[in-house]
Amino acid sequence: MNQISGRSRFTFALAAALSCMFAATAVAATIVGTPGDDRLVGSPNADSINALAGNDQVLARAGDDVVDAGLGADFVRGSAGNDTILGGFGSDRLFGGADNDLIDGQQGPDRIRGGLGDDDLRGGAEGTPGRRADRIHGNAGNDSVLGGRGSDFITGNAGNDVLRGGGGRDRVFAGKGDDEVTGGPGVAPARRGRGRGRNFGDRLHGGQGNDTVNGNVGRDFISGGFDNDVLTGNAGNDRVFANQGVDQVIGGEGNDDLWALSRKDVVAQGDAAGDSLSGGDGRDRFHTFDGEVDTVDCGAGEDRAILDIYDVIADATRENPNGSCEKVTRTVAESDEEENKTESPDEDELEKG
Repeated sequence: MNQISGRSRFTFALAAALSCMFAATAVAATIVGTPGDDRLVGSPNADSINALAGNDQVLARAGDDVVDAGLGADFVRGSAGNDTILGGFGSDRLFGGADNDLIDGQQGPDRIRGGLGDDDLRGGAEGTPGRRADRIHGNAGNDSVLGGRGSDFITGNAGNDVLRGGGGRDRVFAGKGDDEVTGGPGVAPARRGRGRGRNFGDRLHGGQGNDTVNGNVGRDFISGGFDNDVLTGNAGNDRVFANQGVDQVIGGEGNDDLWALSRKDVVAQGDAAGDSLSGGDGRDRFHTFDGEVDTVDCGAGEDRAILDIYDVIADATRENPNGSCEKVTRTVAESDEEENKTESPDEDELEKG
């Protein structure tokens, strides 16, 4: 493996002369790799590093560096400074540093992880819709994450993050903080019969904090997290789960399946801190028999609701106790935690990223 560093660009005589003449002036390096497998190390200043082809290893070091990994399966790590890291063509592993970095995977399935700052993380432009592509992880800062064309795995981690899926069937998980999660345009889910399984487009999940989770076109699977979330299915036949906290669930267009049955969300039977569910257009189904005082607005369409005795229909009247719901069934209050799980990734899966 070839090793090239910022220091190798200067002779000792030239470095000494520059030190005497411009003692207070920082000198950035321009580092260019070879077509082979290189190990490139930047200087403490703002460098321009072009790795070219090959399976390269790049350490940017301090300074506001610009790194182009080029063609190949590359490893790039930023350091202090606001770095710009471009993956190029190939399956790359790209890591931010201590400050506010821009990391763009570009072409190929990449693994991207932000650093300690407020990072802008972007998946690759190419990929096969419906197949796993990029794994993108925010970190401690308030990050902006955008998936690529393939089916990406995205986590926000700490900070108030903005997480957006791309063109495939993405899995997006908010972390600690008040996050905004939005599904991408996606692809049609595989036809594997009825039920949960793989028969969804994006899978979007809230975390710890007051999150806003929005589906996109297609059939999305959406769940809230531990606090007070706003969950919107938008177009498509979505399945949306409220979770812990006082959540607002909005089905939007399509025939939606809306749930509020988290066992850990109920303090006692008749708990007034219930969830609010609104169906919108379409033939929607409501499941809210968890013992809280949930509020249901079925909306337009031929809707059905399974409620308990504590639940309230928003537009009910004495003359029309079912309001905009075409069929209402009152049942014994119970909570089904398993049916309402957040599907957060376990620690082992996060470490693989």
